[in-house]
Order: sequence, then structure tokens, then C-alpha cells
Amino acid sequence: MNKVVNLHGKSSTVNINGVHFTNFTVQGKPVTSRTDADATWNINSYVSNITFATAPTSQPPSSPPPSSQPPSSPPPSSAPPSSEPPVPAGGCAVGYTMNAWNDGFTAAIHITNGGTAPVNGWALTFTLPSGQTITSGWNATYSGSTGQISARNVTYNATLPAGGSTDIGFQATHTGNTGTPSSFALNGVTCTVS
Repeated sequence: MNKVVNLHGKSSTVNINGVHFTNFTVQGKPVTSRTDADATWNINSYVSNITFATAPTSQPPSSPPPSSQPPSSPPPSSAPPSSEPPVPAGGCAVGYTMNAWNDGFTAAIHITNGGTAPVNGWALTFTLPSGQTITSGWNATYSGSTGQISARNVTYNATLPAGGSTDIGFQATHTGNTGTPSSFALNGVTCTVS
């Protein structure tokens, strides 16, 4: 049962049969209530209207719920899902172009999916020569800054269609060694380097 009482800014006492509310406030102010079947509400003039509802009643269960024994053996377990991206079927190719100066360089990396199926989610791994340190990158999320590097896709280039490609890159410092990485792997598959 719902009942809306419009008070229009006046103090009022409201009597409603069968309403059971306790200890609540209306617009931040306490409202007086009783918990018996005939509730009386003393509501001050700061309330313009209020809705009262009858709480449903239910009988307590006649007997306790049945209890069950815990299983005698643990449930079967399954291996957790792999978080590694899928392997490109058909190989991959990487083009690496370096533009070096006194103590820094940029590297542009062109990644091609040489397979006949798209790769959904990818990570390109390679090792930087000694003395090189990545300071920033674009079109990929880079893990590591020296030595072993992993460049993982971002949302807008996560899918490499069959025969498709994407371009990533980074800026780095060097201590005189301007060599290039000797190998690249896309999702664990060694790529040809051009």
C-alpha cells in the first residue's frame, strides 16, 4: 500500500494503518514514528509531501532450512586463461629505421602481419643494443627502457588484418652505440627484418 501525503508547507499529523517505519529522516530532518500497526507521523512544515508504504509481511519458516555437507573433494580446476596475444600464422615482417644524432635517436618500426588471418592483440619484442635507453614512444605501450623491450598494441591498432601493417616508434638516448636490434618477434614468432 502506498499513500502520498501532500502537506503544502504546513505541520501535520498523519495516521496510516499498517505502516511500519522506524528512525528515518526527511530532507535531513528526523521524523517521529512508532512501530505499531497504527503509525502516527508528526511531520513539520519543512516537508511538502511524503510517500508512505506498507512493508510486506512474511511468516518465519516453520522448520530450519536443510543443511548440506561440504563436498568431499575440491571442485575440478581449469587452467587460467592465457594473457598472451595470439600467434600470427604465416609470419611477420619488421622494418626498422633509425635517425641518430649526438646522443639520441628516433626509431620508426613498421610491423606487417604476413599471415592469412588477422592478429587480434599483439606484442613486438626486441633487445636494444647496450647504451640505448627509450625515453618515450608512440602507437604502442612500451615495457622496459633498456635491454629487452616489449611494445604492446594500443586500442586503436590492436588488430593487424591479414597482410596488414601498423607503424610504431620511440625516441631514445645512446652513449655512442647506434646499432640496431638484431631480431624482432611478434607474439613470440620471429619476424623477418628489412
